[in-house]
Amino acid sequence: MTRSNVLIQKAGVLIVGLLLGVLTVVLAPSNVVQADKTNIETRDSIFFSKNVPVTLYSDPETKQPTGKTLSTAVDAWKVFQIAYNGEYLMSYNLGDNQWVKAADDRPESLGVMSNDGYFKEFYSNGKAVTVYSDPYLTKAIGKLDPTISHWAVIRNSVPRGYFYSFDLGDNQWVGPSENTRIILDSYFFRADTPLYNSEGKRTQAINNANYTYKIFDVKTIQGGIYVKLGSDDQWALYDAGTPN
Repeated sequence: MTRSNVLIQKAGVLIVGLLLGVLTVVLAPSNVVQADKTNIETRDSIFFSKNVPVTLYSDPETKQPTGKTLSTAVDAWKVFQIAYNGEYLMSYNLGDNQWVKAADDRPESLGVMSNDGYFKEFYSNGKAVTVYSDPYLTKAIGKLDPTISHWAVIRNSVPRGYFYSFDLGDNQWVGPSENTRIILDSYFFRADTPLYNSEGKRTQAINNANYTYKIFDVKTIQGGIYVKLGSDDQWALYDAGTPN
């Protein structure tokens, strides 16, 4: 069962690091550079911080914070490079190796609509996900209870044709991350997709034609997020499927 409106750990005072003025710009080469699993590509676009003091990093993997943040007096920044790993967009270079997480990019504008049954739930995977009071995810108000992983989705925001944030009730908004998933009510899986039991042992594979399956449950099995397509021997890795 899904659970909503249960929050803990109210947000404390937000500590802001050193603010930058105008970012120093170093033009990137036009070719694609690959370092380990991180691909870096030249990109001319805009990063929207929405006046949030977004943390800056010195590396595209965003593991080395510089101790500085973006200025809250500016809401949009020029992007010179992007970094990605496979299909996963990791970060943006705003110039002079000043990287920001892709997850911190806010849409320029968005619309809000009710969940009409398209989403089954927001699966927090036992994480204390930050909760915001606005769909742009700029005003943190607390965190989800990490003892609960299943949350009902009441509304969602839609910028430019994709889903950005999700209201769990009473304007308690969360965003997806690499450790969480927004679970659709049904999902498309191709033939030969492996199936497992609830302990992670492979049992069979989808043996009919490509098909859209109703999702009955979701859980973490051996570190991966799996969805139940039928019996307890029919769990599929959620990321192996695609939306309808």
